[in-house]
Amino acid sequence: MLLSKEQIDQLKNEMVYKTSRSSGSGGQNVNKVETRVEALFSIEDSLVLTDVQKKILLEKLTTQLVTKQVAKVKKQMLVIACEKYRTQLKNKTEAFNKLVRLFQKLVKPKVKRIATKPSITSQKVRLEDKKRLSSKKQNRQKMDRDE
Repeated sequence: MLLSKEQIDQLKNEMVYKTSRSSGSGGQNVNKVETRVEALFSIEDSLVLTDVQKKILLEKLTTQLVTKQVAKVKKQMLVIACEKYRTQLKNKTEAFNKLVRLFQKLVKPKVKRIATKPSITSQKVRLEDKKRLSSKKQNRQKMDRDE
């Protein structure tokens, strides 16, 4: 169910990037160059993702989808911003990698836990600990003065 290498390569073509000025480091450069990158991706319009993958992603990302106007049509878009680096290219790459990591994490099927029985040794150890604690508490009780 994970994304294949071909799907990841084709995702690059479906990405839309917007740039703006970064608030991070860069000195005087920060006031002149647009290094902050927003990666926009429409899950519904994707030709790369399968219907099952789209359904899973739409269910799990409902709170993170934003309505954006693209070519006079409102669409639900996933927006990932990156302003970590001083260059636009590195930020574009990082934003894309973030998107791929997010998709891989969400699409990965969860492995069901197989219930196991406690081993005989662990059962014995548990019972011995209970007996030891019980005897310790028995010793703390008040003695009868009649004897």
